Amino acid sequence: MFNDSSFYTDSSLHNTIVLPAKGFSNIYREDLEESDKRIEWLPFDTDEAFLSAKNAIERLLKENGLTKSDVKKYFLSQFAKKNIDIICDQLNEDPEKFKFIGDEFGYTGTSSPFIAFAKSIEEGEIKRGDVIIFWSVGAGITSCNVIYKY
Repeated sequence: MFNDSSFYTDSSLHNTIVLPAKGFSNIYREDLEESDKRIEWLPFDTDEAFLSAKNAIERLLKENGLTKSDVKKYFLSQFAKKNIDIICDQLNEDPEKFKFIGDEFGYTGTSSPFIAFAKSIEEGEIKRGDVIIFWSVGAGITSCNVIYKY
C-alpha cells in the first residue's frame, strides 16, 4: 500500500550530464565530432543528493507518524554501494536494513531499487505489512522518496 512520497530537484546541475553532448537538435550535423553526439558527463559534487535522502526520509517518516524503527528495509538506488553506506550512516541505521544487489546485477538504472525489493521478497527478508522505503536519485539532482507498506 502506497503511503506517501516526496520529491527533490536541484536543476542547477542540469548541464553536467547531457545526452547527446550537443543536444538532439544537432545529432545529425555532419560537422560535429562523434564525441559531441555521445553522452557528456562532467564531474560534480553529489553530496547534496545524499543529504537530501536523509532529510527526505526523516521528514516523510515524521509526517506519517513513523520512526526509523518502524522501517523494515530501505531500497535505494544501486548506483554505488558507497552511496548507500553514506545514507545509512547519515540516518544512523543498521546496515542490514539496506539491501544491496549491485554486486550481483550491476547498476540497472531506475529499476535498481525495485530489483533489490524483489530480491528481498525472494529471500524472505520482508513480509506483508512491513514498512519499507524506496529512494532513488537521477541526474541533475532529482530524487524521490516513497513510504510503502508491503
